[in-house]
Amino acid sequence: MRRLDELHLDKPFMGTRMLGDQPARMNIKVGGRRIGTLIKRMGIAAVYRKPRTSTKHPGHKVYPYLLRA
Repeated sequence: MRRLDELHLDKPFMGTRMLGDQPARMNIKVGGRRIGTLIKRMGIAAVYRKPRTSTKHPGHKVYPYLLRA
């Protein structure tokens, strides 16, 4: 668990699958389900862009693009 926490702090964008591959690279045998269980128990979540981040606000006025010919 300590090693998973270190990996998450070093690379917070890594999810369950990427974090599951890291111990295998260090010759530590751990299954993917075990990694997922530990991540849930520790409360770790990957940092990524959430959906609908580029939607327009209904109260903002949309100006026409005047340089287009």
